[in-house]
Parts: sequence; structure tokens; C-alpha cells
Amino acid sequence: MHLPYGEKVTAGHSLSTVLMSADFESFSSAGYVRTTDPIKWSAVKPGSPGISAVGAWSYSRHPSTEVMCFQYDLKDGQGLRYWRPGMPNPEILFQYLKAGYLLEATNSFFEFCIWLNVCVRLYGWPMPQLGWFVDVAAKSGAWTLPRSLDGASTVLKTPVRKDQDGAKIMKLVSKPHTPTIKEPFEKYTRENSPDKFEKLDAYCGEDVKAEDAVSLRCPDL
Repeated sequence: MHLPYGEKVTAGHSLSTVLMSADFESFSSAGYVRTTDPIKWSAVKPGSPGISAVGAWSYSRHPSTEVMCFQYDLKDGQGLRYWRPGMPNPEILFQYLKAGYLLEATNSFFEFCIWLNVCVRLYGWPMPQLGWFVDVAAKSGAWTLPRSLDGASTVLKTPVRKDQDGAKIMKLVSKPHTPTIKEPFEKYTRENSPDKFEKLDAYCGEDVKAEDAVSLRCPDL
């Protein structure tokens, strides 16, 4: 179902507005510590690795943080668009946002942080405005649904849900890697693990679709 931007659909006893949607997948060693002899990467806080240990703001400001891929849907009938570093910047998205369109994401403060502290600095993106972003998790929580995309999509029984196999790949490649004989590197890349990144790209796109499915079933705030 390809609904146009701005269309309102019935959600419970109210309405939900179709907005643009997006999702970043990123790499960072924030929240991890490296020891040598032998080389080993460990979570700073056992049980709370990476972003869970430091929070979205500090995570995005860590010098190692970079975007692995980004997918977005302008709700213009063209479906998902894909971007990663090295590709031309998504100028059409920038134009839509500057024209007043809104962008949804789950826990969208993360998207704002990555855009501001990573994409502006590394990739030359324009400065973002906090008012560009709408949070699907906030909509879910306001209606006593789980804030997590996985939880909300499961409770709502949406046709598209969070890809659990893809989530495992994302958690693997988004953090530093302790070298092994089979994988003697400290970071998964598209060059040394193309199969994993193919699955990551697919996972990112499914997240955007799942966000849309949840948002459409949650009335606007």
C-alpha cells in the first residue's frame, strides 16, 4: 500500500497522518573498550553494550561513529530510497524537509543525533532542525503500546514486522569485532563481509516499512 504524504487514515477512534519515514544503521565503538595482547573488544558496561551504555547523544559524537546505510520513503509513490556514504547525498529529502515536510522514525532522537553529529560533519549534509522529526515510539507509548518497534509491531500484528534475523546481523556489524582465525579483523565491512551487509541493507528497509505500519495504526498526537 503506497499512501501519499499527508493523507489521513483511520487509526482507532481518530486519524493518523502519512509522513515521510527513515532509518539509519550505524557503526561505532562508543561504549566498548579495546585491550591488547591479545586484542579483545568488550562492553564498558556488561549487559549494556554500545549505545545502551552511553546514550544516543554521546554515541553520535564518538569519533568512530559512521553511517553504514540509510533508507527513507518520501511517500511520493517511488517507495524506498537507499543511501550510504560514497553515494550522492539525498538532496530531494533535504528539499522536502526545508519545504516543511516531516520525517518519522522510531526513537527519532537517534536519527536527529546521527544526522547532526555524523552526517553534517562527515558527509556534508545540511544542519537538521529538531522540528523536522516525528517519533513513532512516542505515538506508540502515548497509546499504551510498547515503545520498541518490535514490541509495537507484534502487539498490533502489522503485516510487516521487525526482521529478527536482520537484527542479529545489525548488532554484529554495528560494533567492533574481536579478531579470530576465521575473521582476523576488528570491524566488519562491505569488503570483508558482503553477505552480512546485503542482509543489513534489507533489514534497514524492513525497519522503515515496519515503522510505517505501526504509525498508521497509532493516532496522531
